[in-house]
Amino acid sequence: MSGNLKNFRMVLAFLCLLIVETISAQTIYGNVVDNIGNPFIGITPKFP
Repeated sequence: MSGNLKNFRMVLAFLCLLIVETISAQTIYGNVVDNIGNPFIGITPKFP
């Protein structure tokens, strides 16, 4: 029983890490501006 529980925990931990990695690997595109519409200095927008 202990070996099965250990394997289950390892697989569960791996799946959680995989989900977090997939979510954090997304790239967001667009312009970064303040509430007036002026771009922030020093930020380079990335476009597809």
